[in-house]
Amino acid sequence: MTQSGHQPTIITWTSNLGNQNIQLAIWKARILKSLPTAIQEDIYHNLNDGDLMQAAYIFQNVFTNFPEGSCHIIWLEDANREPAILMGKFLSHYIICQDSGLLDLISGDQKPDFILKLSEDSNMFTDSVTRAIHAIERNEWGVGSEFPQADEREVKLALKPLFAQERFSCRIFFIDKFYHAWTNLHRDFFFKHFIDKQIEIFIPQKESIMAGPSEFKSKSDLNSKYFFNDSGYLCFLLPEKMRHSDDISQISHISITVQQGS
Repeated sequence: MTQSGHQPTIITWTSNLGNQNIQLAIWKARILKSLPTAIQEDIYHNLNDGDLMQAAYIFQNVFTNFPEGSCHIIWLEDANREPAILMGKFLSHYIICQDSGLLDLISGDQKPDFILKLSEDSNMFTDSVTRAIHAIERNEWGVGSEFPQADEREVKLALKPLFAQERFSCRIFFIDKFYHAWTNLHRDFFFKHFIDKQIEIFIPQKESIMAGPSEFKSKSDLNSKYFFNDSGYLCFLLPEKMRHSDDISQISHISITVQQGS
């Protein structure tokens, strides 16, 4: 990909390191030194520490908008995490992270093509990443390559909302600067169960929001109180009195109930 006539490698970054982090800058510089034609793009650097579900949700909303063959790095700095670097292939994208459970959350009902172990030493991060990208460029990546397969582990988490007796328990993964709360309730799931019904969105210890079916826009509309983003997930505008609350960042779950008799 870096040779004449080939597209440069695209590398994206998602982490909990913050937008101004010296370690992140060093990693980018080292990779650029080894891969001078690479294009490096930031997705999000304010993930909650240890929150695999948030990392999977935010990444899942974005990564397929990049060209196939892109390499994506998701790094959750955690002193208690096992020192390993993994790389998986999913939907023709390459994903580097530290946890096979994260790859399973991203792939959902599907599975990654394979997950390989780049290194058991996280201190060899940039060396491992550049070595893997060079292998991809040479088409020497995959099962049977220089990288061994990673051990799989059971994952009990899922990005889908829980459903029982006309009530969905959903999670808020992100609140943007316009006070839209991004949830894990997908458009297809929503219209299957909620079409033509009045619903109540309940925010624990806050308040309830009543909404009719006509208020929900089937595609992104930042002027609407309720809409589905480009990846199909429900977003809703927080009520005015909640937007300046000191604990707005602690809002993490909602329940959505179909009204009886609707």
